[in-house]
Amino acid sequence: MTGERLTPIVHRRVFNCYLVAEQDGLTLVDTCPSSAAPKVLATIRALRVPLRRVLLTHAHRDHVGGLDILARAVDGEPEVIIGRREAALLAGDYSVRNGETEPGPNPRSYGHPDTRPTRLVDDGDQVGSLRVIATPGHTPGHISLVDVRDGTLLAGDAVSTIGRTAVSGDLVWRWPFPAMSTWSKEVALDSARRLLDERPARIASGHGPVVGDAHASLEAALSRAD
Repeated sequence: MTGERLTPIVHRRVFNCYLVAEQDGLTLVDTCPSSAAPKVLATIRALRVPLRRVLLTHAHRDHVGGLDILARAVDGEPEVIIGRREAALLAGDYSVRNGETEPGPNPRSYGHPDTRPTRLVDDGDQVGSLRVIATPGHTPGHISLVDVRDGTLLAGDAVSTIGRTAVSGDLVWRWPFPAMSTWSKEVALDSARRLLDERPARIASGHGPVVGDAHASLEAALSRAD
């Protein structure tokens, strides 16, 4: 466990999802691929705290792949939450919206779980202790989350930390896939600048270890990517 509130779940050394402890139970941020579901379920059961909600940063397969398995396997019916713009991508609508750049999203990157969202969120919304930050770029509707209690940034793929801290779209040869599947590097850079302004205490990304000294790491990542 990282701190008292955040439990990272690492699958095959490169895929991350996170359990965030709230007063009413757990929030799972992303699901990892479907093959990680047994590990995610075992971690939830070991904590002996109910899973209340699944909060998705974006609809790529490696972040939503386990949703159907988890939704069926846990007790009760956890809330399923995703950003309003990203919900269309989750449903298979890849059309470009007003103000978005061409080309549009690559359909091959996205997952299509049968489980549907029960709540859509927008920039600034609050999910328990997590504040939603719109961070488009990796996908058109990508969101990141800041835990207002301790400044932890759950960045999804807006930032990766394998090899080094990198902004989405900046190619890192040790783990090039987030860059290769980024919809718009230019938009992703703008989102990373917004995250820098948040001055997070640490970065918990979709790929790579949790990184402290987040502000300096983000500054360096932006300098390399610009």
